[in-house]
Amino acid sequence: AHRAMLTHARRFLSYMPTGSGLRIRELKATMQTSWRNKPVEDGQAVRIKYILRAASSEGGEDDAGEIIEEGTRQFKAGHGKTLRAFDEGVIGMRVGDVRRLRAPHTHAFGAEGKPPSVKPFDDVIFDVTLTGVVHHMHIEVLEDPEVFADTELMASIGAAARRWAKQLGLTEDTTKKG
Repeated sequence: AHRAMLTHARRFLSYMPTGSGLRIRELKATMQTSWRNKPVEDGQAVRIKYILRAASSEGGEDDAGEIIEEGTRQFKAGHGKTLRAFDEGVIGMRVGDVRRLRAPHTHAFGAEGKPPSVKPFDDVIFDVTLTGVVHHMHIEVLEDPEVFADTELMASIGAAARRWAKQLGLTEDTTKKG
């Protein structure tokens, strides 16, 4: 138990390296676990707030520099449609968690940089807050024939699920033309 507590405390005090070069530091972790707040898995649609900061060249534990940019993003985790730091850095987070990601240039803005603030090949720091996640949507009904008989209720539930899926880019056009 003591060893587990030390490991947990270390996550908040220092960066944990990943095999890819990204380094992750927990700033705030949601300890409450429920079926509604599961950790992010590869392929799930997520929404984040982020703060982009310059990284000091020393790479120490307190290495976040001036704020360059703040923003939000929505993407599917692990699908390569956003910065690699975000793709990898959100895996395992829960809504409300905050992580600091020290991203090498290969995980951020690469050889191009982000002029004028981020030079080519610069490492950067992202403070990332997970603000939303869509888990696989499903509806469970405990053999209640009245629910299935209420076609208006079923249509309303279906319409709401389709709107969410469309808004998050989770739908594919399945209509056949011809």
